[in-house]
Amino acid sequence: GSVLRPVDYHVEKIRDGRSFATRLVRAVQENEVLFTSQMSYQREESSILKHQTKIDMPERPEGLKDARTLMKNTLEASKTDEMTSTKFFMAYKLTEFPPTFHRIFEARPVNQKIYTPDVKGPLHSPTYHLWIKPVLNVGSDSLLHQYMAAYISDSTMVETAILPHITRGIYLGMAFSLDHCIWFHQTKFDINNWMLWEQESDYAGLLGYYFLPTWRKFCMSWS
Repeated sequence: GSVLRPVDYHVEKIRDGRSFATRLVRAVQENEVLFTSQMSYQREESSILKHQTKIDMPERPEGLKDARTLMKNTLEASKTDEMTSTKFFMAYKLTEFPPTFHRIFEARPVNQKIYTPDVKGPLHSPTYHLWIKPVLNVGSDSLLHQYMAAYISDSTMVETAILPHITRGIYLGMAFSLDHCIWFHQTKFDINNWMLWEQESDYAGLLGYYFLPTWRKFCMSWS
């Protein structure tokens, strides 16, 4: 697809119930389907059944450096001109990713050494935990907050599986999300506040599988 050409969204009604509704959406550009999406909606109502996983609260974001700064510092501190796979990855992120993410959001990794792992040690865990919030206040429109959360959820997942392996000299020619599922357990959240995105990859082969529970700063979860 191209951002320079219009995209037509075809919405098909699958089901309308008293509490639930389902829609099938196709994004079409010049007679080609770019993606399909099935969306389920539930009427807001109270529930007597409530529980959630407890979070082990990591270091607060206020004292952490952002991802872009950490990558810059790692490249500048390099004592060799050799373009390793790790340096290649970070250089790509700094040149290609910021226009679509870092100008909009600030992301601060919980593990401040995530970009400088021990290349001789064991493979580090395929986890990537980030505190993220918008650079500017985006107002109080709850739908906009959900749109932005959906955008964030597909922006940093892939590197969760990549980061443990690039230190071993692996270069990836292409990486993108194939199937992406989102569940909004709570729709009333403020994207303007710091939110913790816990990204974990349970499996990586030709494909990777990721799980991303997300937490508001004060431990009220949704994903």
